[in-house]
Amino acid sequence: MSIDSQETQKPKKGCFSRIVRILLIIGLIIGAYYAYQYLFNSPKDGKTSDVQNEAVESIEVETMQISANPLSRINFQKVGTVTPYKSSTLTAEASGVLQDFKVEEGDLVSKDEEIVKISDSVSTEIAQINYNNALTTLENAKKSYSSTTNSIAQDAKIASIGVESAKLNYENAINSYENLEKLLEEQTRSAKIGVQAAQLALQAAQESYFNSDTTTDITLNNTLDQSLSSITSTLSLIDSSVDAIDNLLGTQSTLGGSVSSSDLNNLQDYSEEIFNDYIDLKDEYYDTQGSRDLNDTKNLLNDTLNLIEDTQNALQDGKNIIDDAGNPGNFSSLNVSFNTLLASLDQSKNGLYMTNQGLQSVAINSQLQPEGTLTGVEMAQQQVTAALQQLKQLEESGQAQLDNANHAINLAEKQVDASNSQYSNTLAKGNLQKVSSENQVSSVEGQVDIAKASLGGTILTAPFDGTVLEKILDEGNYVNQSQKIITIADLNKVYITVSLTTEELSFVKLGQTVTITAPGGIEKEGKVSKVLPSVDPVSKKVEVKILIPNEKNELIAGMFADVLFDDAKSQSPRLLVPFKSIIFEQNIPYVYVVLNNKAVKTEVKLGETSGSEVEIIEGLSQGDEIITSGAKTVKDGDSVTSKNDKLQ
Repeated sequence: MSIDSQETQKPKKGCFSRIVRILLIIGLIIGAYYAYQYLFNSPKDGKTSDVQNEAVESIEVETMQISANPLSRINFQKVGTVTPYKSSTLTAEASGVLQDFKVEEGDLVSKDEEIVKISDSVSTEIAQINYNNALTTLENAKKSYSSTTNSIAQDAKIASIGVESAKLNYENAINSYENLEKLLEEQTRSAKIGVQAAQLALQAAQESYFNSDTTTDITLNNTLDQSLSSITSTLSLIDSSVDAIDNLLGTQSTLGGSVSSSDLNNLQDYSEEIFNDYIDLKDEYYDTQGSRDLNDTKNLLNDTLNLIEDTQNALQDGKNIIDDAGNPGNFSSLNVSFNTLLASLDQSKNGLYMTNQGLQSVAINSQLQPEGTLTGVEMAQQQVTAALQQLKQLEESGQAQLDNANHAINLAEKQVDASNSQYSNTLAKGNLQKVSSENQVSSVEGQVDIAKASLGGTILTAPFDGTVLEKILDEGNYVNQSQKIITIADLNKVYITVSLTTEELSFVKLGQTVTITAPGGIEKEGKVSKVLPSVDPVSKKVEVKILIPNEKNELIAGMFADVLFDDAKSQSPRLLVPFKSIIFEQNIPYVYVVLNNKAVKTEVKLGETSGSEVEIIEGLSQGDEIITSGAKTVKDGDSVTSKNDKLQ
């Protein structure tokens, strides 16, 4: 072969190998495509490709399409025994002879009713003595408690009276201070009027000195006005004095001490006399105010000065009565008022004296010749000086009186605080005494209970209302301590006890209503009250107690009765599936639902059971197809084929 021919054949061999490689690549691509379709794009309409049908083999299972059906109703009847709701066998608490048996078998007894007495003469006598002594001690403790309570109440009452008295004294002190302020204002106003009167008199005298004829009438009229104004202030003081004396007479029931009734009666008469003179003086004042006569004014001034003297004497008598009182401290406010009024009346009296002198001076000046007016000016100047001095003294003494009255208020306030503190302490002390006394009574009552219990140890009483079931011993028998004597049972309610298999028990619930029938045509309804938590090892049954009302005692302990159990479950439609279709994994129930010929693992929630079926509460819907047989050989996602086309 030539070189040329060899070179021509080489390209043909390389072309063929490339074609083979291309075909292999195409085959791999096609295989990958079908594999992808099989793994990720399975048809959802239940139709599988020919390749899948050939590659995967379906698992044959039994299925059913679930529908809503009512639960099965289970009725069954059992025989039970009547037992008491509660019973008690009384035993002897001490040795002795049974005496005075008060009940027989079948008798009804009430709680704490005496049943029988156990006689032990020595023990009984000692117990009775102890009990009587305890009762006596209790009676004495109660008397002591009553006495303590009364004493506490009395002390509290006294302390309360002290508080009220202190408060009253405090109020009187405040009232006295306020009255004093008013009196001082009146006195100051009266003194200032006196100063003004003296100044007017001086002015009149000075004018008279220059023009006596022209100014005489004007000065006289001004002086008369000032005199009447001073008398007005004095009348107000006398009125306040009469009120203060009446206040003292109003407290005569609390004066005590050595105050006599004759002193009080004399002061009463004196006060009434002053008040009558005060009324007459007011009438005289109004007459003088109308006449504006110089002599009438002088007479009015003199009558006013006399009434001031009488009023001061009456006030002094009142002060003497306060000093003689058994508790003068309680009248400190009145005492301050009396002192203030006395001082104020002194000031008013001095002012009236000066006003009278000024009036006389004006009268004299009105009668003197012009050459005598200089003497009138000198006298008027002296009156002004005296009036100013009186006003100054009044302001100084008034402030001192106000300070004293304020001090009396402070003392009264402290007395209130002290009385309140004493009242609180009295209550606290009384409460402690009361608690101590109550504790003593309680302690003694405990001793009585103990003694009674010792006494009661020889007497047996019924522990509750019930019926005597059995007299184990009779009267006259000798008993030892703890020996059984009598059995009492409460038959107003009874139990009927039945034994059920575990399968029967599955249809019974606490509170379930059952029907019982007993000999004699007795038929009643009761409720399942107790289910024992254990199975009898021999009979393999569970004991169940049904509580039955028995007010007429128709059912007797030991009687047999038929018990009808009716599960009486709701007959409304439920979704029921066979027990065998349920698969449990880690205590979670599942079923396999057939969807598009595949097994889909579905979690469900179970409800009540009915025979071999169980209710599905959640997870399934009516019409779903589930695997009933072969579920244990299936995994989630497996292809399945039903042996029975949707068994109902």
